Amino acid sequence: MHDTGHPSPQGINGLLEAEIAFLFDDAGSVVLTVNAAFDDVPAWIEGDPSTGTVYIVQMGGAMAKLKVKLPPKEMERWTKIKRVALVTNAENGEKLMHHIAFTLQTRT
Repeated sequence: MHDTGHPSPQGINGLLEAEIAFLFDDAGSVVLTVNAAFDDVPAWIEGDPSTGTVYIVQMGGAMAKLKVKLPPKEMERWTKIKRVALVTNAENGEKLMHHIAFTLQTRT
């Protein structure tokens, strides 16, 4: 294989096989729980409205694709979300909460 000089993305890259749940409240807060431990720090959460796909982008460039879809009937709510409380597993079995940005992809 030819070395391009670019390192591979660090962290979970590709489909993430984990239990996932979105929780919403009337005030607009969103909690995403992911039953997985990340090797790299989650940087932001990205949604693709054309496919309904959700990704967790990590600091090292990896993109974990979640096995959940953005419900089309909830799209208006998704356009207003700015931050998400992401709850993941720590290596010691405890839970970690990351308060990170949420963005929807836009295509022109």
